[in-house]
Amino acid sequence: MPRILIGVLVTSLLITLGIFGYNKYKAALLPAEPTTDTIIMMNEQGSFVGSTIYTAPTTTETVTAAPVPVTQVPDITTVSTDTLTDTQVQSTVPRTQAEVLTAFNQATLKAQSAGFNKTITSTLGNYDIQGESLDTLKKLASSAFDKIAKECISGTLNCGTQNTPVAKGSGAQNITASALSEFDIKSASAAENDSSYTVTINLNDSVNPGTGTTAIEKLTQDFITIDDLKIYGPENDLDVGKVNANIINAVVTAEIDTASGNLLNMKIDYVYSGELSECVYHLAIKSFTGLSGTGEMTVSVTYDNFVY
Repeated sequence: MPRILIGVLVTSLLITLGIFGYNKYKAALLPAEPTTDTIIMMNEQGSFVGSTIYTAPTTTETVTAAPVPVTQVPDITTVSTDTLTDTQVQSTVPRTQAEVLTAFNQATLKAQSAGFNKTITSTLGNYDIQGESLDTLKKLASSAFDKIAKECISGTLNCGTQNTPVAKGSGAQNITASALSEFDIKSASAAENDSSYTVTINLNDSVNPGTGTTAIEKLTQDFITIDDLKIYGPENDLDVGKVNANIINAVVTAEIDTASGNLLNMKIDYVYSGELSECVYHLAIKSFTGLSGTGEMTVSVTYDNFVY
């Protein structure tokens, strides 16, 4: 009896191994697909004790993929901005009116320590003279009246061109550290260039500048006041009584270096519109009283060739 049982077990084992081998051979030939077999288990007495499911492993074809090119990532080094120069640290171009004014005010402050060239050009425009003694003056001056009158007014208003080279370190006497605010202007904008930007500011009109509170005074001191007229007038045979003056259409354009914030050049343009009254003109030994007049003068103040 034991021999019969052993034979049955051996036969069962051979059949199982045969099926397993056949399935492996079949899996090698066919596409990868899982296969299963049922294994019957018997004891030494030949009695059935159970069964189990055997799943043969699937076969897969190994595919060698083409190498993927690797892009080399550059080495990135973090550098503190404290160690960078002005040309390495790029400032932003101001956008709002407040930002434009802040950048411009700071640039003019820095410019006070620089060297530069300053040119003031004042040109007389239309003018008119009235007064009780005007007819008498015209008769005495004859054909020379127009020439005399123009020279007198031009001289009193200090018309002409003045060029001033300013040495480095002495700019505070020749350029004002702007203190413009949004209350002093009509508009302010900045246009970006390659390595700089151009600021354009339109100022409010200034009535009788000289009080320290008008817009033009927060930008420049290069304008005519009543005190100036009382100096220039007598030099041109004219005593000035009263003055009512407005500075209108004032515009400043300035180029500022984006990286350093330094002022590269600046131009201030405005129109001086004045009314002089209670004036006395002296011609030879005779004086002409009760004269008055109105007129305009265009003024340009330019700053360039900065050296920091």
